[in-house]
Amino acid sequence: MPIYLPRHFEGDLSAARQLMCERPFATLITADGDDPWISHVPVLYQPGEQEDELGSLLFHLARPNPHNAVLLQGESTLVFHGPDAYISPNDYAEPQQHVPTWNFATVHARVRAIPLEGEEALVAMRQQVKAFEEDATQPWQLDESDARLMGMFRGISVYRLQITRLTTKFKLSQNRNAEDQRRVRLKTTPPAPWGRTCGEWMQHLQIGTANPAD
Repeated sequence: MPIYLPRHFEGDLSAARQLMCERPFATLITADGDDPWISHVPVLYQPGEQEDELGSLLFHLARPNPHNAVLLQGESTLVFHGPDAYISPNDYAEPQQHVPTWNFATVHARVRAIPLEGEEALVAMRQQVKAFEEDATQPWQLDESDARLMGMFRGISVYRLQITRLTTKFKLSQNRNAEDQRRVRLKTTPPAPWGRTCGEWMQHLQIGTANPAD
């Protein structure tokens, strides 16, 4: 599933990893003839052993979900939705020269599903729970001695998604001049409830941070 990606909006591997970690709730899309299957799932990113490896993702589906039947037939696409923000012409130094637009950050991961069973599946679920409970004052833990819990565990299918390709699109006013970038960055930097705002990503990627007079 290709996406329109002008070169100046292309992000690097480091930015892709950070966004996947900050925004772990993704959209899984698997082709099935003319009617693709779509599931919305939390995933846990795991880096590869080598710095340049794309890594993998842990996740699960309910066993009754028909998506399981097509997931192993070929590759799928995971879409990670980063922050987004409306940009008004009034946000630029010369509003009359512009039209409204939208800034956003997204990562598309092409993945191949590997089913996990038994102890491998339990380990994967423990890793997910530990990661997502990290900020809790009293973290919940997966208790394998709880028969009721283990019965519920048998109702899910656990997978490792091996990433085969990453496409990162950060449309953050890179095609604007330094003053307009500065204005947009300041406008889109209010506190966000989850992860970075568009403005904070601009700061991180050093877009609009230079003195326009330089």
